[in-house]
Amino acid sequence: MADLIWEPEYLERFRRHEGELRHLYLTLYRGDVPAWEYFQKMLYRCYEDRSEALREIDRRRLEEPGWYKSRAMLGMLMYADAFADTLPGVLRQLDYIEDCGVNYLHL
Repeated sequence: MADLIWEPEYLERFRRHEGELRHLYLTLYRGDVPAWEYFQKMLYRCYEDRSEALREIDRRRLEEPGWYKSRAMLGMLMYADAFADTLPGVLRQLDYIEDCGVNYLHL
């Protein structure tokens, strides 16, 4: 978007995937270009809000594009209420979850 000034690091990564993102987004949202423009701004705001520690993780992951496919990752989807009634209940079970080898938890 011409009116936006994005940090070069973000711009390079965004431009690498922009065509596919745009196609998928506009297909999903039936060509809603204003929504696409809002989405681009929202993505950049999320980037700006990211801590430097998380940005460093992002940079390392660029060097290993298949990081999320590695056997070092074991994700689990969990309904907090079904597992431990509440979020504090889930927190009390984190040691158990870690012992099971889970290092990514989607609640």
